[in-house]
Amino acid sequence: MPTSFTASDICRGLRELRLALAGAWVQNVWDDGDRRWVMKFRTPGSPGRSYLLLLSGHRRFARLHLVDGRGPASPKPGPFCQVLRARFKGARLEDLTQIGGDRLVELGFTRPGGSVSADVGDPRRCVLVLHLFGALPDLLVLDHGRRVVASSLESSGDASRHTIGQEYSSPRRVDEASMAVAGADAMSVDGDEELAFQRLLAARFAVEESERALVDGRDSALRAITRERKRRSRTREKVATDLEGARSRQSDREFGELLKGVFGQMRRGMREIEVVDYFSSEMSTRVVPLDPRLDPRENVDRYFKRYGKAKRGVPILESRLVQMDEEDAVLARLETEVRECEDSGRLHEIEARLRPLLRRGRGARGDRSRRAKDGDTKAQGPRRFVSTDGWDILVGRNSRQNDELTLKIAHGNDVFLHVSGRPGAHVIVRARSGKSVPQPTLLEAAQLAVYHSLPARTAGALAAGATADVDYTQVKHVHKPKGSRPGAVLLASHKSLRIKLEEEVIRRLRRGGGGIDSRSGR
Repeated sequence: MPTSFTASDICRGLRELRLALAGAWVQNVWDDGDRRWVMKFRTPGSPGRSYLLLLSGHRRFARLHLVDGRGPASPKPGPFCQVLRARFKGARLEDLTQIGGDRLVELGFTRPGGSVSADVGDPRRCVLVLHLFGALPDLLVLDHGRRVVASSLESSGDASRHTIGQEYSSPRRVDEASMAVAGADAMSVDGDEELAFQRLLAARFAVEESERALVDGRDSALRAITRERKRRSRTREKVATDLEGARSRQSDREFGELLKGVFGQMRRGMREIEVVDYFSSEMSTRVVPLDPRLDPRENVDRYFKRYGKAKRGVPILESRLVQMDEEDAVLARLETEVRECEDSGRLHEIEARLRPLLRRGRGARGDRSRRAKDGDTKAQGPRRFVSTDGWDILVGRNSRQNDELTLKIAHGNDVFLHVSGRPGAHVIVRARSGKSVPQPTLLEAAQLAVYHSLPARTAGALAAGATADVDYTQVKHVHKPKGSRPGAVLLASHKSLRIKLEEEVIRRLRRGGGGIDSRSGR
């Protein structure tokens, strides 16, 4: 939830934005990472001026205001950024409206000229809605009919309150007092004097985000240290137990020496033998266990080998305990330094010293995301859908799971589908004894193959009606070349379908109207 961006900030900030961006058009859109996007506007006239507008759906810092530049390490454009570029690049800003006096803003755009396309719809009118409230702020792209084209939450894998393809329903009443770009506010900005509040917002959030990044980084490092110290504590207990056991093997040498004195009395099959203990002052008798599967010589050698192994292991285990105690002391000092750290640069230095001490060299940051990407995907198993005919369709989530699905889960008579000539998901239609796969089911599986092979599976790609050739054959005709990369297979024979992606089919399969995604393996 935003910590400091209020409805009053929006009201005041929009007054400045209306002045600065009157009649401006969008030159480009960039992905700034962490649910933030930057729109570059160019104002009309000669010379025109350029402005960068930050659109943030960050969980804590959702807002919009002008900024001086992009982030220092902007990532490649994600799915939602691609939709923003496709819809708004070249469009002219027509109105900026605060809805219901709340943290809800609509930016209305008009694209210049262009013809109406059956796939994309009317390109001349599009709307960007910013829901800057709640635990999960959302940015929505609407078409000229105010239908939801894309959601920033949906594009990042979270659940949106709004359904793609459905008409947008505002949670607030439109504020009639809100003003558009044109009209009374459509005047030039004199030397950025009217942008003082934009600079104030940018500075304020720069400080808040820096402070929050420090707190989050510190918490992340402390969690990593705590996990590592607990893991090392468990390991130390095991090493200490092994050391105690190794030291107790001193008696094995004594057993070996005693057995040498009764060597002639030993026979294969004996489980124990009673001997005089010459190592005790009382010279009492002692029972020495034997392995009935071994002959006398092997039983004697067994005790001396166990003693020799334990003797060699004791100094190694003792050295390891010393090393573990020293490293734990270092972790304890780093934990204290992290708790007292008040500077991001200093925190990065501490993390660099911490990283070699963590298991497998993992850093304090990014550990959880890597586990989620690698482990959780495997635990989820392939996606499962049900066709309109009631047939099961399985879809791999990544290249390694593609191999698992096609080569281990699928049966020989199941139908395999894959987009021709490019990387993508393996799709399997479960066969039924004595029945052929219905044509509607085959076409729906091919739709899923195309959809799950797109670089960005977004509503924009759906609306654009992407097309591709899909190869299909029985699984028994699919082979994996030796030494090939994960997901790569060869088809001994196949047929092909030319598929045009249909938004309605994908939506029906994903939402259960003839298909479900149960996230189970079979």
